[in-house]
Amino acid sequence: MVRLKVAGAQGLPSTGLTAVTLNLTGLDATAGTWIAAYRDGAATPTASDLNLAPGQITPNQVTVPVAADGYIDLYNYAGTADILADVQGYYTTAALQPPAGYVTAKNPTRILDTRNATGTSRHAVGPGSTVTFRAAPPYTQASAVVLNLTETDASATSYIGVQRDGKAPTTSVLNFHTGQTTSNQVVVPLDYTGLVTLYNHSGTVDLVADVQGYDITDPSTKGTTHGAPYVPLTPTRILDTRNATGARKAPLGPGSHLVLKVGGTSAVPAGASAVLINLTGITPTASTWLTAYPHGSTPTTSSNLNLTARTTRAVTVLVPIGPDGSIDLYNAHGSLSLAADIEGYYLPS
Repeated sequence: MVRLKVAGAQGLPSTGLTAVTLNLTGLDATAGTWIAAYRDGAATPTASDLNLAPGQITPNQVTVPVAADGYIDLYNYAGTADILADVQGYYTTAALQPPAGYVTAKNPTRILDTRNATGTSRHAVGPGSTVTFRAAPPYTQASAVVLNLTETDASATSYIGVQRDGKAPTTSVLNFHTGQTTSNQVVVPLDYTGLVTLYNHSGTVDLVADVQGYDITDPSTKGTTHGAPYVPLTPTRILDTRNATGARKAPLGPGSHLVLKVGGTSAVPAGASAVLINLTGITPTASTWLTAYPHGSTPTTSSNLNLTARTTRAVTVLVPIGPDGSIDLYNAHGSLSLAADIEGYYLPS
């Protein structure tokens, strides 16, 4: 277990910090293992944030409650592994001032796909190169967007970073090996024109980005827009199809969806507007993708989690809650087991 001081680090406030959003990357694992991030001093959760196999580089965005002493804990289950953590944002009890804001969750919407010229020209992103695309409309007041970022067909081990002011980034939001299709949730600040620029370090790679939500900067707009405050939780498992937690004990088949009750449960109150979950896909029989969306709405072809056959991976997902308090999880191909852990929820604006 590693104790990590986050309060006062890397521009984070030293007081009033309730939760921190990190891009957590695991690499160089010597054995199959899982990593959990949680409030310092709390009991070690059985819910995982990262699932690692030897030889893999696996990222996942996590939002972790911060203890009163300003620390969080990182736990490794088996073997040894290196862990990287990059700050993406935070939540605080202090009065909000720009660039703080409120988050609005939405159904996933694809705004970038370099394979078919969505949001850009059709081209793989080369080594030391960037791709720029527009993310603001229709989010005209947005200061940042919550993206599910996916890489595929990489020709080399590399990383993706968010480029600001024309400078190559020194921190990553997505790390990957060749042969992997890897996704991660990313909070990306927008420039004043509403553009996002992503930088690829090595080789060539195709990139796909789906909007999951957006941030409204000005706290004075709360009540006139859809901004929602966030309540962090100790990770709590609410779904595991291997043992009938939250659903029947059975794999989820191809072209099938699962209804998961989240609002009005022991973890999330009735009336919550959205939920932040860590969604894990477990050993699918075929390469597949999954999407999470509010129950009662139409599923989209935008993905939250991309998996190759017989692998296990997790991704953090921001999902609006349906009117009945449920969300839907859809699997495109093959059969697989699913686990889901609540990380927090959003109150109505």
